Amino acid sequence: MKIGITPFIAENIAPPNAKSLAIYNGDTKICNVDISRIQSGIGEKLYSFGAVSDIHLIKSGLTWNWYPIEKFDRALSYFQEKGCVMGIVSGDLTQCGYRWNNADDVDLTQMGTYKSVCDKYTFPVYELAGNHESYYNMFITNNLDLWEADTGKRDLSYTVTQGDDLFVFLGQPTAGTAIQDLQWLYETLEANRNRRCFVFIHPWLTNDSGNPLSAMDNNIFTMWQDNTGNRNLEAVFKNLLAHYKNTVLFHGHSHSKFENQAVDECANYTDKNGFKSIHIPSSSRPRDVDATGTASNSVTESQCCLVDVYDDYIVLNGLGLTGITSADIASKQYQPCPLGTFKINTPLVTVEANTFIDSTGTIK
Repeated sequence: MKIGITPFIAENIAPPNAKSLAIYNGDTKICNVDISRIQSGIGEKLYSFGAVSDIHLIKSGLTWNWYPIEKFDRALSYFQEKGCVMGIVSGDLTQCGYRWNNADDVDLTQMGTYKSVCDKYTFPVYELAGNHESYYNMFITNNLDLWEADTGKRDLSYTVTQGDDLFVFLGQPTAGTAIQDLQWLYETLEANRNRRCFVFIHPWLTNDSGNPLSAMDNNIFTMWQDNTGNRNLEAVFKNLLAHYKNTVLFHGHSHSKFENQAVDECANYTDKNGFKSIHIPSSSRPRDVDATGTASNSVTESQCCLVDVYDDYIVLNGLGLTGITSADIASKQYQPCPLGTFKINTPLVTVEANTFIDSTGTIK
């Protein structure tokens, strides 16, 4: 199998169980390198979790040509097969959430479809609201009651503990609000400053991972402002992550495929903003970006992340779940394909108490 992802970054490693690497000059194969006897020496794995984003489920019984329900089901099936302790959906669970003000989107069953898929599995699935769930505002009418009934979570922002690690989930209350409460995030990270924190949001950040060649539109962070019109909230968010060195950020929204590392080395992972930032591609419609910065959806593919967690690092396994025809789905025949593997060091760093300073006054 040829995996043509370039340029490599320092965090790229060979996929698990790989036996050889092929060296190419353009399209010309130069040689194979035998790596079957190389010992990784990576130590004992603590646990694994699976992550998807932008599944865009539609109502039960309606099949769209990108099979979002089947693809999500298949990802969870793969996570359970690999022994994951949890599955995570980083926003845009549905196409329109609980919105019913548009005649084309009259559908209150999409979240029910999401719940019915999750209920098939024995491990917990944690999710957060993305812009497609929050179009109609999660805090008006009975939307939050519906969210709680379908997910079992009353709060849009919440934490989960796994071993010594903390998982922080930050949902969107409205389509233009990146996260619900920066103050809550600050207090959570401060209280857990000397433990590893995996932070999940939906949108990408400006000049970060997940937006190769700046080809994607709808940057929610640039729309986000407080009730005084302050638009420095993205800078505050970035400063929080950079200060609390034990955080690792995961996000979705752009649908960007793992292969887009070929045109932008920061497509999947970067630490150039002072914190570790990982993009989770869409399980429903991964998006290509070519060398000119033109983006296009692929409805025949499905991508996800499987994350192996160790004491001082994580291994991010980017996977394609191939075989998208209706016959493949009906027979459940598919072969996971490694698309990119990254070893990201996460040694604990001591952060002194009460040392975060916010010059904007947003954090009290």
